Parts: sequence; structure tokens; C-alpha cells
Amino acid sequence: MKGGWVTDIPREAVAFCIWREGKSVRWDCTIRELAEAVGHSYSVVRSIVRERGWPVQDGVGRSLGLDRSDLTFFVQHQMARDRVGLRLTA
Repeated sequence: MKGGWVTDIPREAVAFCIWREGKSVRWDCTIRELAEAVGHSYSVVRSIVRERGWPVQDGVGRSLGLDRSDLTFFVQHQMARDRVGLRLTA
């Protein structure tokens, strides 16, 4: 956690709400959809999603939680794709 534990409790609560919403749809959602679902601003949700590395779409088709090496791994390994709910599309 960044900072003191008392000041991070509200952020952790928001992060849990984001995680719960994202997990329920296997991360097939955008940051904007998550922000609406949890009742927080786009910028707060985007910050937490980036911090946690969750595979959420930013609204223009780019994943914020995966880098190129992650994507290469997921393309090559079906079990890893299944584990995180990643679907490849043409």
C-alpha cells in the first residue's frame, strides 16, 4: 500500500468493488463501464486498474493490464487465456 494504512482503506474498498465488478464479467468491460458500476470517476478507476494490472479495456480496444510479453504468452498458451478470461478475436 502507498502511504499510511488508514488513508488507504477507502482506496482498497474502491479497488475491491472494481475487482468484484470486473471479475463478475470476466473482465469483459471498459473502464467507463466499471466507473459507472462502482459509482466513481473514470480517472480513479483507471488509476486503480493500472496499479493492479487488471486486464480491462480503456474504451478504444487497448488493454491497460497487459504488456507485449503478456500478450505473446497468452497467444501461445490456451490455458493461460482461459484462466484470465481472455478471448482472441480476428
